[in-house]
Amino acid sequence: MKVRLLLLYTNYLLGKYSKEEFLEMKEIISYTSDKDLEYLMHEAWLKETMLPSMSESIRRRIKASLLLYTTAQSEGSKQIQKWWTAVAVAIVFILAGSSLLYFNNKEMVHQSPFIVKIDKRQKASIILPDKSNVYLNAETALEYDLNNKKQRKVYLSGEAYFEVEKDKDRPFIVDLGELQIEVLGTSFNVQTYKNDDIIEASLIAGSIKLTGKQFTESYYLKPMEQVIYSKKDATLRIIPFDSHQELGWMDDRLVFSSEPLYKIIHRIERWYGVHIDLQCPEISDDLMSGTFHDEELADVLEAIKIQYKVNYTIKGREVIISKNQ
Repeated sequence: MKVRLLLLYTNYLLGKYSKEEFLEMKEIISYTSDKDLEYLMHEAWLKETMLPSMSESIRRRIKASLLLYTTAQSEGSKQIQKWWTAVAVAIVFILAGSSLLYFNNKEMVHQSPFIVKIDKRQKASIILPDKSNVYLNAETALEYDLNNKKQRKVYLSGEAYFEVEKDKDRPFIVDLGELQIEVLGTSFNVQTYKNDDIIEASLIAGSIKLTGKQFTESYYLKPMEQVIYSKKDATLRIIPFDSHQELGWMDDRLVFSSEPLYKIIHRIERWYGVHIDLQCPEISDDLMSGTFHDEELADVLEAIKIQYKVNYTIKGREVIISKNQ
């Protein structure tokens, strides 16, 4: 099996694989130990002379966890591009395991956009081809338009923190559907989950421009300002924000301050990978504050139980919060 994975992974790096081979590789990776994956990926890199060199520090950290969702159906081009000039290159870090994986999928050059999806309970970091860094929170999807030479455009659903590489000739645009964020080089956090009523963008450094078809003018944020956009009535407001709260997820901290319980429930579901049935709708809009770091799910539910005098049961990935009889 190790020999087979070595062959599949080598062909994957060179873009010479079928859809069936890609799925086979993904299946083998799912039950291969981190130590074996690191060794095999290292060997694949060393044996293939057409690939550029890789530093020792990178080799030590290689571990497989395929987050790439692709529609590969035929062999890729046999022409091998230089590593850093291939437009389909991305490096994905799985933050929970401090690991990374190189992707060099030739078909994505022709089948834009490049798509990465993060499941519940996971977080990841991507170095895009323009060397911008994107940190992705749980249950987040990022699409990257690889072929446009006039602008760098990504489509986001979920939550992500961006560190954008400056390029004055190609502005970086985050398309959120109703709202677009344009930058040249800056750091900011964006939250736009489908089941939330608002979109939030929090600027750490630099500047960003906000536009939308529903607006007659553009809005600009200064560092440590946050825009809150309402999907219901298409209005926005700009306020200061607490970076400890907004960026807590990057340090594995679940932080909420005076947030309605229904919104906190959604965050807990994403954070722990569960589904929560709140059978007390009368408390769904009540405000709650708290900070949790590395706590078990039961610890968070216990805090809710104490504050609202409710009961909870956990059955696998299903949680029920009910009235205290």
